[in-house]
Amino acid sequence: MKAVSADYERWTNRVMSWVRRRGTRVWGLERSGVRPDLDIQLMFVNKVFALPGALAALEAGASVR
Repeated sequence: MKAVSADYERWTNRVMSWVRRRGTRVWGLERSGVRPDLDIQLMFVNKVFALPGALAALEAGASVR
């Protein structure tokens, strides 16, 4: 992100912080952070946060890849 610009890096960090504060953690590498009822198959991330609309879609059966 810093390769784009310092402003872009700051903006990205602010956005991700906002998502973590307002979203629900639905997937993580730790056993306590995994929801087996959701179809999340991401090998390149360590956590997934979902905002309310996305969480509803996941709970309705949408998959994340």
